[in-house]
Amino acid sequence: MGKKVSRRIDCNLCGSKEQTFKYTVKKGGKPFKAVQCSCGMLFVNPQPSMEFISTFYDEDYFSGKKKHNAPGQMDLEKHRDNFMPNINKCIAMMHKRKKKGKYLDVGCATGHYVELFQELGWKSQGIDISEYSTEYGRTERGLDIITGDVVTAGLPKGRYDLITLLNVIEHVPDPTAMVKELERILHKNGTLAISTPNAGYMVAKMSKENWWGWNDEGHIFLFSLATLEKLLDKAGLELYAIGSPYSYGNSVGAVWKNAPNIKIKGIRLVEYTLITKLSPAMFKVSRPLADLLTPGTISFARKRT
Repeated sequence: MGKKVSRRIDCNLCGSKEQTFKYTVKKGGKPFKAVQCSCGMLFVNPQPSMEFISTFYDEDYFSGKKKHNAPGQMDLEKHRDNFMPNINKCIAMMHKRKKKGKYLDVGCATGHYVELFQELGWKSQGIDISEYSTEYGRTERGLDIITGDVVTAGLPKGRYDLITLLNVIEHVPDPTAMVKELERILHKNGTLAISTPNAGYMVAKMSKENWWGWNDEGHIFLFSLATLEKLLDKAGLELYAIGSPYSYGNSVGAVWKNAPNIKIKGIRLVEYTLITKLSPAMFKVSRPLADLLTPGTISFARKRT
């Protein structure tokens, strides 16, 4: 028998069986329906089976040979400058800011963030379901990386001062279970940092199946700020801030210099302004408006008191 390709699910956020068909997206070369629940959750349904999804995350995915994946998972030095702004932002935005502490990167791949936090003096650990990437991180880089699912790993309760889930939650077949477990292992004064494409962004709504958030074959749940906040609240967490460095430059001059042509320069300058300036400020005033104006960001959550 061949591999089972898909399975139908209820909404992972609210449990509803009723969803509205939006459009069709491709996963592994096969068409899948993108649907939206009345709670706002946007996801693929029927879902690709775990057996089918596992074929996406091979050696080519982590080596950068596939078109739509995080770049440079094997070469830290080449991409160090891309990762440090995120690390500095995560530390700066912590609920209870610490120079050092216990850190966990969920979906760590080969361990870039694990290694960089370790260099900063943190007790640093990672976890990922990929046997290939985690073995590479342990044997080639000497890092403390677990192979497995964080939901079932049985990590100690209240252990971590900072947990990052960076461009991971959109890949996860049960986001609710994962975030509930992260709340359990987060220190009472700890911070959870989540980055993910924002399905509430006005361009995402207009672009539909052509939106870049669907480009990666492994993206099966796409959150808006509103649905992400609902998920966090459901798990006992409070979304208290958003903010992110911009991938293509940390200043107007750098963004302009790094863009290949006038059209891309204009697009990236708008995104830079939205992500680094307007969206974080607007979040404090009007979260629905921040949702519309935010292409993607890091969302920061703490335990609800």
